[in-house]
Amino acid sequence: MSSQFSGGFASRMRGVNLIELMIVVAVIAVLAAIAIPNYQRYQQDARRADAQAVLVDFTQRLERNFSVNNSYLRPGGVVQDLPAAITGYTFQYSAAPNAPTATSYRVEARPVNVQANDRCGVLLVDNRGNRTAQVLNADNSLGAVINDCWR
Repeated sequence: MSSQFSGGFASRMRGVNLIELMIVVAVIAVLAAIAIPNYQRYQQDARRADAQAVLVDFTQRLERNFSVNNSYLRPGGVVQDLPAAITGYTFQYSAAPNAPTATSYRVEARPVNVQANDRCGVLLVDNRGNRTAQVLNADNSLGAVINDCWR
């Protein structure tokens, strides 16, 4: 029996050499370098789409209020409550001269935390139906308009 195993399977078994292992690691690194940024961009696009949906829903509520009360403000001149913050965005009315009045408003979705470096910056909607995006400058002011952020 011992003659059957000498020079048999055990002697032909080989391990993985270092070059083969390095090739596998390099292939995995290249795939990760491509996949991870694409996934992160996909996540940013999804959060931006969520913020846009919230803005559209909120403006529809403002328009319903205007059709009933002939004012964007609630009875007593009180502004509508803003939507709650969602992942990556907070919502606010624009400051003067775009502050909400009985006949006009402008609402902003400002990127925060994980969305802070989004290329689209601040998403804006106003009472005329204008949907824009503007760069958020370092001093927290609005900068250049970005045209391809709303779908």
